[in-house]
Amino acid sequence: MYLISRGTSIERISGYTRNMSSICAPAQDTESTLRSTLILLFEESEEIRSTLVPQLLALLGSTFSLSHSSQAYDIINQSICLIHGWNPDLQARFIAGHPRIGETRNLSVLSSKEQSGGLTAAAPTPPEVLLRLQHLNACYERVYPGLRYITFVNGRSRAVIAEEMEDKLGIAHSLSPDQPPLEGLTPVEANSSIWLAELHRAVEDIGHIAKSRLEKVVREGILQFEKRAVQCTMYPVFTPSASTPCHYYMYTDIEERDLKNERHIGIRYNKLQRIITPVVGNKYAQVM
Repeated sequence: MYLISRGTSIERISGYTRNMSSICAPAQDTESTLRSTLILLFEESEEIRSTLVPQLLALLGSTFSLSHSSQAYDIINQSICLIHGWNPDLQARFIAGHPRIGETRNLSVLSSKEQSGGLTAAAPTPPEVLLRLQHLNACYERVYPGLRYITFVNGRSRAVIAEEMEDKLGIAHSLSPDQPPLEGLTPVEANSSIWLAELHRAVEDIGHIAKSRLEKVVREGILQFEKRAVQCTMYPVFTPSASTPCHYYMYTDIEERDLKNERHIGIRYNKLQRIITPVVGNKYAQVM
């Protein structure tokens, strides 16, 4: 760390700031960071890699960096808007990246937690419920050809989701593994208004799932945001006096545009990095 005298001028502090690049962690590659974040929140799909990531990069610009959870939340909203604009076939392939309700194998860690509905290995989903869900998935995919049933589980059990699927399909609640017969169900025409409405609902629910996941992975430390130090600038929060220390803050290239006029002690701490912390009665301030 650097030690800076309390009497150091703003010009000299700016010089120290330019040298901070050697001690600030380098930013990860923007494209790979965005791609891995989207896969974590949306599940793996080729459509994320080939379509969504390029569209987002074009929208966000070359200076974009993912440095705060609020940015990830905004990216989820922007992604859902972009996905709604894709052709229906591409949207259908995207939602197929999510596992079917009731699947127990080859699930991501987040999908496994979501589908368990709070149940553990000691108290798993009853096998008759899993068999019922397997049949209901087949029923749904016959009625809505080309679509996969997606729903925001939100802590509900698989048994409750099975009843939701039955209501969606207009069939009686049951634990039968093979009723009603698939051949007795009438398919909805692909790209019809009913089919498109169901596709739209599925994409919206994927957005709800992603936002719920974001809260969990940030809380649990699974997703950590990169720290950028690009074109850093020091700004005094208030004028120093004999009895009052002067706090300086460093803004990144993106944060500076939003915060450079908010030079007061009530500044939004979640959008900045405090770099210099003066101590009253000590002539030195530490650059961390």
